[in-house]
Amino acid sequence: MYRVISYHVADFIDTRNLKQVIDGELLYNDATELFYKTAELKYIYLFRYGAISFFNYTDDEIKQFFDFLKSHCRHWFSQPFSDEMRVGTGAAENKISHNKIEIKNDHHEVLRMIMLNVTQSVTLDYYSNQTELLLEETNSHTQLL
Repeated sequence: MYRVISYHVADFIDTRNLKQVIDGELLYNDATELFYKTAELKYIYLFRYGAISFFNYTDDEIKQFFDFLKSHCRHWFSQPFSDEMRVGTGAAENKISHNKIEIKNDHHEVLRMIMLNVTQSVTLDYYSNQTELLLEETNSHTQLL
């Protein structure tokens, strides 16, 4: 089993400049996303809106990458949001369950879609939290009126 873990770490990641300095094979990119193969069965997926996903990375490797990444971000969060999923490959059929997915093959596009979905989940958690904070602030101001 492999681990996909995604974080919402900042308000903004400078993907344009990161594209020039990240070691690895760039497999996919557009104006807001960078997807790299950094080693055999190791991938990083960066999103301009402040999210990042890791496939098959240890906690120490993630921490080391965060140390590098901070200088390429705007407003780094001291307590980033995160979400995790386990991925098994070589299954007889594709199967999805809570926090676990089994897939037939480990093609990088399949892994990219899994990483994208986990990242979208953690980003929704972040924006849900921001909405709650705004509602609390609005209610507080309404009570003063």
